[in-house]
Amino acid sequence: MEQTPHEGSEQRGGHEPARDPCRKRLPSNFGCESHSYYLALVRVSASRAMIAVMTRRHDPLARAMSLLGPLEGRLMKLIWDGRVREPFIVRDVLALTPSLAYTTVMTTLNRLAEKGLLSVTKFGSHQPHQYRAKGGVKEFLADSGRAEVDRLVERYGDAALAAFAARLDRLSPATREGLKKLRSR
Repeated sequence: MEQTPHEGSEQRGGHEPARDPCRKRLPSNFGCESHSYYLALVRVSASRAMIAVMTRRHDPLARAMSLLGPLEGRLMKLIWDGRVREPFIVRDVLALTPSLAYTTVMTTLNRLAEKGLLSVTKFGSHQPHQYRAKGGVKEFLADSGRAEVDRLVERYGDAALAAFAARLDRLSPATREGLKKLRSR
């Protein structure tokens, strides 16, 4: 027996009953079994997103890459992983990323140098520039963290400092000790 979309629902004064706004987006043949499958997919997607967030929280490289653009992160990962020997030129990076154009890699490396992640040595107008990483992942995260704290304090003033102090009070003694060691570096 085929069901109509409104079978079993009351009709008021000749008007169609109000529909669930979420239901509008689903196909008309979307039954209970499909609905369960859809909910399962949503749960799996949410779980994967949460795993990605948790991985980023505990993996310094993933955290560092999330602070950069996709291409910048991709190139810095090659550099930080040691897959590109330092000092390097554009062609060294291009050999590991053949799908990218020379000018794309060159521009991205120059932008990373402008952001302070790479140092550049220029030898002349017809010689390729040589690049080196200015620091590792941990140094980049520490510098980014300091810059972010400065922006927050500049924007929110003492309220930001009070929030940091409250956060520090909630930390375990072991974590506080680790932070003291990190600060002294």
